Amino acid sequence: MRSLMPRTTSKGFIALIAVCMLVTGTLAGTVAILVRADAYADTVRRREMRIQRRLDVHACLDTVNLMITRDVFLRGAVYIRDFDCRVYVDSDGRVTVIE
Repeated sequence: MRSLMPRTTSKGFIALIAVCMLVTGTLAGTVAILVRADAYADTVRRREMRIQRRLDVHACLDTVNLMITRDVFLRGAVYIRDFDCRVYVDSDGRVTVIE
């Protein structure tokens, strides 16, 4: 004898949709966290690069001042490869950073 109650076949479909929504939410949260972590790492990396560049410029100027002390006739553009800087020494011995 057949049951007079209609069969509900949507229970499996609702469970499937619920699982898909959970997986999508978890994936979206993971992507958001990874984007924030990458932005933070980029900020830290840029800050370190700025600090290193400032230290390189100071070392470059110190090196050029030592070069001027050693060679009083040093004039014109001077490139120091170790610090990747280019400076200009004028006739008065003043040093100007070009790059």
